[in-house]
Amino acid sequence: MLEIGSPRASCRPSIRAIVWAHDQFSNTMAFFVASLLLALIQVTSGQQPSATPLPSPQASSEDAPKTGDPLKRDSPQSCVSGFLQACRVRDYTRACSYLDLHKLPHTARLKEGSLLAQQLEQILDRDTRFDDPKEAHKLEERRLFYVAMTRAEDMLCICAQKGKGKSDSTPSGDVRKLIAAGAKALKGCVDFRLLPGNEVIPGITATGVPSPRIADWMRLPALPQTTKRRLSASAIERYERCPLSYKLALEWKLPEEPAANMQYGAAIHSALLLYFDALRKGRQMTAEDVVHYFRDEFAKAKIDDALQRHLYERDGTQQLLTFLESPAAIPHGRVALLEHTFQCEIAGTGITGRIDRVDETEDGYVIVDYKTGNPKSQELADKSLQLSIYALAMSARKPVKALVFQNMGDNTAIVSLRSPGSLHKAETKIAAAADGIAGGKFAPTPGSHCTGCGYRSICPTKELRPKLVAENVGDANGQLNLWAGLTLARKI
Repeated sequence: MLEIGSPRASCRPSIRAIVWAHDQFSNTMAFFVASLLLALIQVTSGQQPSATPLPSPQASSEDAPKTGDPLKRDSPQSCVSGFLQACRVRDYTRACSYLDLHKLPHTARLKEGSLLAQQLEQILDRDTRFDDPKEAHKLEERRLFYVAMTRAEDMLCICAQKGKGKSDSTPSGDVRKLIAAGAKALKGCVDFRLLPGNEVIPGITATGVPSPRIADWMRLPALPQTTKRRLSASAIERYERCPLSYKLALEWKLPEEPAANMQYGAAIHSALLLYFDALRKGRQMTAEDVVHYFRDEFAKAKIDDALQRHLYERDGTQQLLTFLESPAAIPHGRVALLEHTFQCEIAGTGITGRIDRVDETEDGYVIVDYKTGNPKSQELADKSLQLSIYALAMSARKPVKALVFQNMGDNTAIVSLRSPGSLHKAETKIAAAADGIAGGKFAPTPGSHCTGCGYRSICPTKELRPKLVAENVGDANGQLNLWAGLTLARKI
């Protein structure tokens, strides 16, 4: 148990300083955060950053707002977002308005401020930590931790699991750093102790409540259109992963915002479609034209996080330039089909799908599928049901010479072949999934995939299990277990 009190007025600013001055921030990030925070401090105190905002040339003094900041620098999120958006369109004059330039001479702020904003963008692009999803996740956790801490007025209690180290039993991560700060910067404000094994926290007594009807609805038989429909490779894979998820996705049709990576992949596919379509028709397109089209398409994506959008746009630009300047951009013969939608019957089952690109040679087809996520390995390509279905669908017209996963992330081409035996295994898998769907077999199969499932909150395997009595939350070693009240939440 970690308690943070406020015996003196200087305690709260010290807590903020400890979180923002985390020792894992590099000097680069410290400079970036400090610059933006200084601008924000001026905004929240009623002042504007030193760099003069640039009004619209069409705006007159009568049209200008009488209150508020026209650049929307009234919160940390809007300030960082505004800076990144300005850099994305190369408007460094506007970008420098989000920086604190009060130490520069007034006459030099516009020129030197624009240069500083441009250099800051280059620093962010070179910082490899922004390319690591795990590090980005840690930064987001640290931000949420900071937000939670600053909501307390008098005392903040933090419960965490005891550390597993032999010499240090304090909880790991940021909590450990906070405890260490309690002996120095936050001396007198932080108190830490382990719960003894005999300490009991009263549990929550559950009362009888009517069972929700949702569980009954989910157990209803499948609709006829669910059991009688054409299947795709993704549908079969979803059914194999969790039959209930497959059924609910078809029948309930809950609206879901497309994930950022899906929108990014769609923009990359659109740009490559444009390029190879022009190539097929004998027109030349420059790499810059393709990148410009990608940026226009990606600008339509609904991604609220400005930093995430900036990183996707940067990666997409670099990946397209690398691909177009490499031999991978040369077709394997004539470009025969692009975004080809097909329907066929495999193992007595109606199958549908869409192929990114089909190149044709004198003796067969070469099928290419673009991958914008993590690069696919040779093993995954050889086992891919998607590629097997493509081979089965196109072989009725002409032999399929090769199947290619074109990894855009590292610009590698993974070439796979299909033997008669491997195609027979794919047919067996398709038939098994079709039989299960037709037979109304939609039992849930819980696993690690449940974490990202859109139906997790209403799944029968995650139903409530309340505790009726108090529960001892400390073990013999004083290690903190889950508080009994938390068992009223859905199982993890």
